[in-house]
Amino acid sequence: MRILQNFSFLIFSQAAEKLINFAIVVLLAGYLGVEGYGTYALCIAFVSMFNYVLDAGLNMLTMREVAAGSVDNNSFLGRVLVSKIFLGLVVVIAIVFSANYLYPTAEIRQSIFLYTLSVLILSFSNTFRSALMAKERMDLEGLLATGYRILLLGGTFLCIFVNVKLPELMYVYVFSGVIILTASFVTYKTRFTEKITYGFDLGEMINLFRCSFPFALGAIMGEIYFNLDRIMLSKMCSLEAVGYYSAAYRLCFLWVSMASSLSLAAYPVFSRTWNVNKEAVVKIFNSLFKVFLIVSIPLALLVYVTAEKAVGLAFGKDYAESIALLKALVWLLPPLYLMHLTGRTLEAIGEQRFVAKSMIISVIINFFLNLALIPKLGALGACIATVITAVIIFLIQFVYINKKMGRMYLFESLVKMSVPVVMLFGVLFLLREWAWTISVLSALFVYSVFLYLGNAMNWKEIEILRGKIE
Repeated sequence: MRILQNFSFLIFSQAAEKLINFAIVVLLAGYLGVEGYGTYALCIAFVSMFNYVLDAGLNMLTMREVAAGSVDNNSFLGRVLVSKIFLGLVVVIAIVFSANYLYPTAEIRQSIFLYTLSVLILSFSNTFRSALMAKERMDLEGLLATGYRILLLGGTFLCIFVNVKLPELMYVYVFSGVIILTASFVTYKTRFTEKITYGFDLGEMINLFRCSFPFALGAIMGEIYFNLDRIMLSKMCSLEAVGYYSAAYRLCFLWVSMASSLSLAAYPVFSRTWNVNKEAVVKIFNSLFKVFLIVSIPLALLVYVTAEKAVGLAFGKDYAESIALLKALVWLLPPLYLMHLTGRTLEAIGEQRFVAKSMIISVIINFFLNLALIPKLGALGACIATVITAVIIFLIQFVYINKKMGRMYLFESLVKMSVPVVMLFGVLFLLREWAWTISVLSALFVYSVFLYLGNAMNWKEIEILRGKIE
């Protein structure tokens, strides 16, 4: 159980991904302008709502089953890949018809089609990468993920240099996807020398989709939840509002890599361990819960304090309206971090149906909150709706996990965090007139000292994450 080692590979690759992706966003925001970037963000958000339909939950099912050793890897991967071919054709047709109905502009329709094609190609690559992660080869997954982003960045620079705009700009995603699919296939075949057996059996395909459906439903609802706001903004406000909101959204989600990496590193461990040692899973969960709290709460506060600087440096004065949006949206980080942990844990121990149900509830709540708040507050209303919904999702999943796994450390962890967080806020307030780098570094130093003095996380809990469980 090499959670910390696997985490180190994933956090490095995801941090690199986030930074490269953020660089792409900054480049395109300046190159395309506010309205052009709003169109680009709209296309990404629209297709992203169908992203997990293309996957159908098969990647997470692959990771869990391969990690648990409950399937024959060769035939299982073959069935997954064949199933994705048939599913992909149906979904691409559905996206094209939906785009033609909703958006009369040819530029938007063509951009959506090209990006959809790239997502379909990448979905096949992700199947091989899921198998690699199930075997705890996070190093290989990290290289492939980072390589994809580097290809996108290079393609973006090339398009800017030769003055290529939407929709042709989306070809960068298509060609990058083809290269990474090839690399993923070769990597899997080279490392594990397993001959994948392909075949079509309608009964097996239906059974496969039946098993993966809860994963897919939960993921689809998650994508709708995280992208519905921009779709509603485009209809109820303007593309400029989408651009301002998307800029703040990108800055906020730049800091989610740690939550994603650490929960993903623990996923195969939870899958393999739950049926043989439930107590070990509980100990790991509690340790991770503390880590997520220790990181996410001060992170939200620090981003809030530096919001004006961050938006100015990243997007320039044209995106000044994004500052207030970022200050509201940044409080999404603590519940979002904890959602990564509760969601991944529930899926790993076989409770994916509950995750799907909780995400359905979240989409309904988010829709009505956006419907009520956007007409009154515009993009700020979308920010508030997103944060409130995230808190509700976490509480629903945490209460269920507490019943399923036993006593969790929510209250104790919050108590131990209270003094360090107050001291962090105090230092930031006292040094608010100083250079922001000095105030932030000073606040982090004081925060770390009080975490240590308060024994917020002991050495035994760190050893648990290293795989040493008594």
